[in-house]
Amino acid sequence: MSYEGIHPQFAELLLEIPNGKSVQAPTDGWNVRLYSQLFNDAGVSVELSSTSAGYAPGEILSSPLGFNNPGGRVIDNAAPILFPINSSVDTPWETAIAAAIGKKTGSASVLPEVCFFGKLDTGWSVAPGNRLRYPLNRFKVRMFAAETAISEEFANSILRILQGAALNPPNSFYLGLGSEVPNNTGEISEITALPRIPIPCADGAWVSGGAVRERQNANVLEFPEAPANLPKVKSFGLYAEPRVAGATEVSKPWWFGKSAADKVYYEEDVIVVLSGGIVIGL
Repeated sequence: MSYEGIHPQFAELLLEIPNGKSVQAPTDGWNVRLYSQLFNDAGVSVELSSTSAGYAPGEILSSPLGFNNPGGRVIDNAAPILFPINSSVDTPWETAIAAAIGKKTGSASVLPEVCFFGKLDTGWSVAPGNRLRYPLNRFKVRMFAAETAISEEFANSILRILQGAALNPPNSFYLGLGSEVPNNTGEISEITALPRIPIPCADGAWVSGGAVRERQNANVLEFPEAPANLPKVKSFGLYAEPRVAGATEVSKPWWFGKSAADKVYYEEDVIVVLSGGIVIGL
């Protein structure tokens, strides 16, 4: 499966992490569903129907027995994924060109039935008496979308939910400023003369502002006085660890982005980020 997107409902759950919410994997495993149309931007498609005789979603464990460790924004299956046999005498299944993975139908999990979705590398139309089977390492979920401004470390943490892991918030996120436009790894050339400032992970700390799949800071954020003239501020990073002034960056941000406008700050200037000044998304 080639990565196409995170379903909006799943994205909204992940975006509540800075508000102190955890994202828990279902304990009863995952369903892999097949679709006859590509997903649109809203995460909508058409699942194979009763005209595909015997069709039912495939199943895979929500544990490391189901998925291998992710790396490079990719995770793949550690166990075969089997679909039911086409029970028709003479009619093949509808051609499946997309797939999705999410909680099982009827599961008590709060996750949606579609979490990740994507285009199949090859369309499948299962002949009567046959079944679709994904061998080991052949069902891949990728997070390569260029517009997703999250680090590889965070992307892999999201993918570990497929292994049954919980994604828990830190006590606080920490806002750092960068002197370079970020690349896709989250490197922002953090301005180490300033400390990162904490934003406690508490309900209401981040709000949608009416935007879909986005959050913005609800409160005004203030850095201490600049100890010297600073490089031009071009970017920001939202980190899970603090860093005191003068220390070296030792981790990549979970979220990062480009500043709305580059700005120079001089010695004794105070940088103030107004409500809505930092926007993160998925």
